[in-house]
Amino acid sequence: MNGARWAAAHFGERLGVIEPGAPADLVLVDYRPATEFSERTLFAHLASGFARSPVSGVMVSGEIVMDNGTLVALDEAEVVARARECAARVWSRA
Repeated sequence: MNGARWAAAHFGERLGVIEPGAPADLVLVDYRPATEFSERTLFAHLASGFARSPVSGVMVSGEIVMDNGTLVALDEAEVVARARECAARVWSRA
């Protein structure tokens, strides 16, 4: 049983499909390989190039949260400010 079918059986969702009404969590990556991209070279691309490419889009539960590299569902400045506050509290304990 593949992962999508296992998750669907345990969580009761139609997972592993891209179609209207299905839950949709997608990450779009701006990957432009300079070398051949094929089944034969897929692992090398995943291991070395794809993982270092910028994320250009994200969809969570069918809602677009990042479009063309820009967060649209969150205030990025607010997220950064909160992260800095949290980090300061953590570092103050060290």
